[in-house]
Order: sequence, then C-alpha cells, then structure tokens
Amino acid sequence: MEVDLSNAEKLIKYGKIEQESTEDIVDALKSECAENVQSSEKLLEDINLLISKQQGYVKIAQTIGSGYSALNNGFEMKKQAEILNELVNQIQVNVERLCQREDKEEIRENLTEISGANRQIGTLINYLNNPKSIINEPKVKRFDELLMIEENELKRRILETIKIIIGKAELKKLKDDLEQIEQKANLNKFVGIFTGKNRFDKFLIEQIDEREKAINKTLVRKLSLSQNYSIHEMSALINMFIEDNKDDELVFPDIQNLKDLESNLKKNFVISEAKIVDIISEKEAKNLPIEYSNVNRRELVEIETYRFLNKYGYDIEREQEEQEYQDTTANEIKRIVDYINSSNIV
Repeated sequence: MEVDLSNAEKLIKYGKIEQESTEDIVDALKSECAENVQSSEKLLEDINLLISKQQGYVKIAQTIGSGYSALNNGFEMKKQAEILNELVNQIQVNVERLCQREDKEEIRENLTEISGANRQIGTLINYLNNPKSIINEPKVKRFDELLMIEENELKRRILETIKIIIGKAELKKLKDDLEQIEQKANLNKFVGIFTGKNRFDKFLIEQIDEREKAINKTLVRKLSLSQNYSIHEMSALINMFIEDNKDDELVFPDIQNLKDLESNLKKNFVISEAKIVDIISEKEAKNLPIEYSNVNRRELVEIETYRFLNKYGYDIEREQEEQEYQDTTANEIKRIVDYINSSNIV
C-alpha cells in the first residue's frame, strides 16, 4: 500500500486548503487530530475485545478438550496500535503548540503540510475497518469479521475433536465386527464350502474395509478454514452416534466423552433442540423409500454402508488445498506507524 505523496500530488489533493484562511486551516487541523486520536483509541478498543474473545475461546477449548489457536495475532496488533496511539497524540500536542504561535502566517506552510499528512493518516486508520475478504459479507466491519473468524476457528477445532472421538469409536466397532466374522469363518469353513456363506462373509469384509478407509480418510483430512461451522450440526452428530450406539458396551467410554462434550457445548453456546432434530431427520434420510422385499442381503448391506457414510460425513471427497490464512492487520497498523515516522510531523 503506497502512502507517500509527491509535492505535485499534495498540491492537487490539498489545493483547497491552500485557498482557505489560516484560521480555517487551524480549525480543520485540530479537528483532524481529534478524529485520528479518537479513531486510534477505537482501534485499541477493538483489538482489546478481540484479545479478550480469543482468551475466552482458549478457556472453552480447554474445557471441551479440543484444540484452539488464534488465527490473528491480537497482541502484535495491540503493540503496533499502542505505538500508533502515542504518535497521533503526539501530533495533536505538536499541533496545539504550533497553533499557539502569534504569527500563524509564518507557520501556514507547516500547518498545510501537517494537515495533508493528517488526512492521509485518518484515511489509513479508517481503512483498517474495511471488511476482509475471507467471509463474503461486505457490510461486516473488519474487527467484527475477525471475531467471526476466531469463533469459527474454535468451532472448527471442536468439530475435529468430535470427529476423532466418533471415528476412532467406529474403527473399534469395525475391528470387532471383522474379528467376529473371521472367528465364525474358521468355525464354519467346511460348511461354508457348500452353503456359499464364505462368499458372503468375504463381501462383508470388503464392506468393512470400505468403511474403514472412508473413516481414516476423514480423520487425516484437515477441515477447511473457509467453511462456516455449526454447533447445531455438531450436536446432531453427537446425538446420532449416541442413539446408534447406546447399547454397545465397546464404545461406552466414547459415548460418555461425547456426552460430557455436548454438556459443555450447551454451557457455552445457544443451542436449539428443534434445530438438532431437523438436522438429524435430514441426515438419517427418513424420507428415502426402500422396498425391502425387493432387496437381497448383499444390496441391503451396500445400502447400509452408503447410509452410514452419508450420515456421518464420511463420503465427502477431499477438497482442493486452500491457501493458509494470513493475519495482515498488525502489518497494516505498522505501515501507518512507518508512514507517520517518515513524514517528519511528530
């Protein structure tokens, strides 16, 4: 972002000031200084709120047992914003001293130059409140959007934790199913030669393998930063797994972990039970008609595999690699600081 103006550009940009009286220039300059001080203080206020929210999200993540690391460096922003605030306050003090001189015509050129730089500083500070581009809501202000990004990052990490718990529990169940099939196969190997049961067991093993591969792909896949994550979707996922496995002693510890996790979600987020019910109904595909009388047992297993993969989100293809999120706000504030220091008005 280029901030320096050539002398010719200054004359064009601030030509109106050149035509005004010295008193008008003084009044305008004092107003500009006050606005810049107010804007820098608002910037610090916004940054402190961001840091406070980030610290709150760390506590929530620790309580839930998920990871969370802030995407935006609030403390570096604060460091640069404090320097900026000191500089604009110093400019205001310098302007007040300059304006106290009796022969204001003698300092008119200095006042005009400071006013030009001051307006540029105000423009740059106001630019910091422009919306970023990661979320397509152009009316959202910069720091409102940063708060949304941080909350979404917390939700993303919580969902990762839920998926790991459920995924590992499902893998335990599949491993147990596979062991039972292999045990039965050893006992009934001779009978299976005549009944064809061995062929069906082989098919079941293939289906288990398909489910295992899908789950493992999900466990290693990094969730997208650009997706908006829903606590209601997470609660629905937990409730579905608990309902589907409430009688399975093998995954009882996992169910208890999910119950504790959901309890903490309810303490930290506003959750509507009605929304959860709607999401579960949609994911279970209750409206999908199946004429079971026309389905053989192999087809039935394939249908159940499809439904299982779809219900728990294991059928989603890997998305293209996205660009890593870059925190630019601290650097943008620093560029304003650098501009002030290079303008020789402090």
